[in-house]
Amino acid sequence: MKKLFFAILLGCCTVWGADSKEKSLDAMRDKEAKTDPQHRWWSRTRIEKYDLDGVSATIRPDGTYADLEEKRRNFMALTDPVERDRGLCLINTLAMDRSWTLALGFRDGKCDAKFLEPMRKTVHLCAESEANLPTAMPVRWYWSSFDIPTAALNIYWCFYEKMLEVEDGSCKDPQWIRFHQDLRRLAMQAWLLPEETAKKIDSPESLDRFRHNMEWV
Repeated sequence: MKKLFFAILLGCCTVWGADSKEKSLDAMRDKEAKTDPQHRWWSRTRIEKYDLDGVSATIRPDGTYADLEEKRRNFMALTDPVERDRGLCLINTLAMDRSWTLALGFRDGKCDAKFLEPMRKTVHLCAESEANLPTAMPVRWYWSSFDIPTAALNIYWCFYEKMLEVEDGSCKDPQWIRFHQDLRRLAMQAWLLPEETAKKIDSPESLDRFRHNMEWV
């Protein structure tokens, strides 16, 4: 009977602990979603070079930008694969920063709804491009490892309520679902890419990946 009691007590503590942790994570997410990126120095320096009117005037219906596509073609013409792929990472970063600018406009009610789908297409194009690039460094350092995940996460916060609907299953819109998947893929690059080789990462959350590694400072 005593063993049964302690087993039940342990089970209750485990359930309570898991529930408490889940609530703490939700509270952290809610707080982060309400934090203006202008209050973060790194985020502020990333987006202050763009203005909403300028970005919305240059984005095309297919999610591309004429100036970035010209740069992309120039990088694709390079014979050095490392320089070519690093250039593509840069293009993806610039496109994500512009999407971030639009997302802030949507968050603040300042962006026309007609730019929503082009912005989501931009994010999808970046996710597809990133997925086709080699994993090994130095090609993905540091745009793919830090800049793009930062933009993806901040775009996620701008659409936080809709992202929650996707996660709880109440949103069935395939465009929003794909958008959520693309942001998640890009954000996870901060965990999956900071490696010196293209080896498969079995446990990206392992503490051993953080210990004695200046890349994570």
